[in-house]
Amino acid sequence: MVSAVWRSASYPAADGQFGSAVTALAPIQDSRLLLMDGLVGSVTGTYLDGQETLVIHQGRYYNEYDTGTERYIGLHQTIPISRGEAESTAWAAAILIPQDSYAAYTAEVQRTWIIAALGLLLGLLALSFFLARRFVRPITDSLKRFQQEELPEQGLSSGISEVDELAEFLNARARNQRLEQGELPPNIAELFDQFVARKDLLTEAERNILRYYIDGHEIADIPDLAFISMSTVRKHNRSIYEKLGVASRDELMLYIDLLRRCGRLQELF
Repeated sequence: MVSAVWRSASYPAADGQFGSAVTALAPIQDSRLLLMDGLVGSVTGTYLDGQETLVIHQGRYYNEYDTGTERYIGLHQTIPISRGEAESTAWAAAILIPQDSYAAYTAEVQRTWIIAALGLLLGLLALSFFLARRFVRPITDSLKRFQQEELPEQGLSSGISEVDELAEFLNARARNQRLEQGELPPNIAELFDQFVARKDLLTEAERNILRYYIDGHEIADIPDLAFISMSTVRKHNRSIYEKLGVASRDELMLYIDLLRRCGRLQELF
């Protein structure tokens, strides 16, 4: 009795982020921890009264200890203690935490991670929206103007130097200035030459996908036309963009449209 009181006073329940932890030194038999025959630290703030028999359920990282009405999680370690019992009796030192307290803690951690992940996702969406407006939007706007025969006025910048230079060239041609057949600004000619040369890197399947885009088909049309899945189309698209040195389908279509207007589209075939 004195030992039980001494241990209860010396080992109070320790409050932590997982709940109140209780220490126990008790016999262990047939996967049961016999608290009633051992010494248990203070159980203040827990469901234990020190007189339970806990059924042990072994786990990979921790064990579960079942009283029949309440469950605890924790770990135990057998230790050599002899009090004259039969040789089959072993003792164990255990640390126990209420399972509901641990579950509440892990749920809070999961909520924190979910909120953090959602915040990161929103941040990435905002960044992609900004980048799209900053870099892709000028390309798509310029493409629409070229498709509608609405060339930017001289001095009006789209933010893309190559596009602006080509617009100036097309404006000059529209004003009936005499330019030799095939003459292009040096930067534009070099840009087109590199783009056309990279077509040789494409596989036969990727060239077929490119031809569908040249013919004016949308991405949604490709699976039925090529008899492949949409995931395969996306895989081919990523490879085409990487090999041709473009960042998106909009940029790819801009090159195709400009090559068509400059009479060089057949070089892609």
